[in-house]
Amino acid sequence: MIAVSWVYDFLQLFIIDGSASEEDEEDGGNEYKLRRFVRLFAYITLIFKVIVVLVFWKASLDFSTIIKNKKGMSQDDELNDILEQY
Repeated sequence: MIAVSWVYDFLQLFIIDGSASEEDEEDGGNEYKLRRFVRLFAYITLIFKVIVVLVFWKASLDFSTIIKNKKGMSQDDELNDILEQY
């Protein structure tokens, strides 16, 4: 879902919206600052979504490695591992 959301945001920002200069002329430029502010945050969320995807991907790789290494361990072994960390 994150990838679909990212593609939609990308299309919306760079292809669909394009330029709103016609709308700026209609309202005398009153909404220009608001539109610029909203577009800035749209760019920030676009970049943030890429970072979130990378973090989730890395966490899923680490999770599968952790699960594979812990399959043969008993509860006593897990408790000893936790106590060794402290």
